Amino acid sequence: MASPRMRPTFERPLPSEGEFFFQLLREALERGECPCRGKVFKDHAILEIREEDQHFWSPHLGLKVLPAPAENEANILHGRFSPNPGVWTLFLAIYGVLGIAALGGLVYGLAQWSTNESPWALLVTPAAIALMGFTYGAAFIGQGLGSEQMFFLRSFTERVLERARERKGQSTQERSA
Repeated sequence: MASPRMRPTFERPLPSEGEFFFQLLREALERGECPCRGKVFKDHAILEIREEDQHFWSPHLGLKVLPAPAENEANILHGRFSPNPGVWTLFLAIYGVLGIAALGGLVYGLAQWSTNESPWALLVTPAAIALMGFTYGAAFIGQGLGSEQMFFLRSFTERVLERARERKGQSTQERSA
């Protein structure tokens, strides 16, 4: 089993051009073949769980095409899971506030210490760092709670990739006939 990661990623070889894959993805979304909704652009896509099934911990999957690593190889589909952008912004804001509190506590505590006062403000720094650690751990808890929805988004992407492989095989057979 893979260890948990912040914003897990995956990469899969594309059997065709990226535009063809994104066209198939757009068609599948329009047919409502999955428990998700999404926006498909020319060279990337964003998939989310449908609004009625969303929770605070629901994932967000960004897909983009990376160029082929070598001349005779296929392009790469790169997928990255992350929290909903609003949740991601909240986490970053929490880190920012706690970082400022840690720095402020450190500076004020050192000022207290230099004036021979009791440096009680130095306790703010380890408390803020502990809360940062808790916030980091909460991200993994949310990832665990959203793992089923991550599976749905990933399996939907895999089904579209398989459809692209099948159609690519059909078009290759048609050209050779």
